[in-house]
Amino acid sequence: MDFEFHYHITGIIAKRAGFSESDSTTIAYASQFVDDNNKIIIVKDKKTKEQYSNYVSQTKYILQPKKTLMRIYLVFHFVPGNPIIGAEGKMVKLIY
Repeated sequence: MDFEFHYHITGIIAKRAGFSESDSTTIAYASQFVDDNNKIIIVKDKKTKEQYSNYVSQTKYILQPKKTLMRIYLVFHFVPGNPIIGAEGKMVKLIY
């Protein structure tokens, strides 16, 4: 969604905060991965036959969000406002 900020700026901030180059890269990747994690991937263990599937943390179409992802939008994409004074003079609500 915002690769320049989520990856590059986060990596720069981590490096300037004193993290190693390797750790800064890991932090930057983790920040960007939230945006890139938009489809289910199933990983199967050949020995145990168990499988794991990731939980999708992003959808590319904000105007057509999936009902199961609504909790993500509220936490990651909308800064909570004060219901009395509002956020920047307005109270933003996302109702599904």
